[in-house]
Amino acid sequence: MFLIVFINIIFKFAKVKIKRRINLFKSITMKAKSTLILMVLIVTCLFSCVNTPKQPAEYKFEITGTFGSKPAYVGSDLILSNFVSFRDAEGNNHQWTNVSNGWSFSWQQKGNKFIDIGVTNTSGEGDVTIKLFRNNEQIATNTGYGGSYASILGNY
Repeated sequence: MFLIVFINIIFKFAKVKIKRRINLFKSITMKAKSTLILMVLIVTCLFSCVNTPKQPAEYKFEITGTFGSKPAYVGSDLILSNFVSFRDAEGNNHQWTNVSNGWSFSWQQKGNKFIDIGVTNTSGEGDVTIKLFRNNEQIATNTGYGGSYASILGNY
């Protein structure tokens, strides 16, 4: 069907009458017909591949480290210990407190988008590491040493 439409378009632009189209197509050699059909199939395949939408990727970040055990205070105010903040691909902010070693969060997204992940270890002890994965492959990591802050920021 596509081949007939393609040939009709070619001949329409050449302004050849229907009778001449049929006679012309009959006069084309089998090798030329095969070549024309092959070219049409290749072009069709290329266009179908280009228009294929991307599937969403599975993303996950994981927090690991040797978090300190003592809470942090400023005066009499408790500062959130082992605090995680995350701005997702849509710009939504998420926050979690008192996360422990091996804590993780997963989501799906299509294409690369801006991501901002930060972990604060306010106890003043230990190290904290963030690892970012796409389809179970690690794509970014960052470590804060000595009871500090680690972040991953960028297009992933």
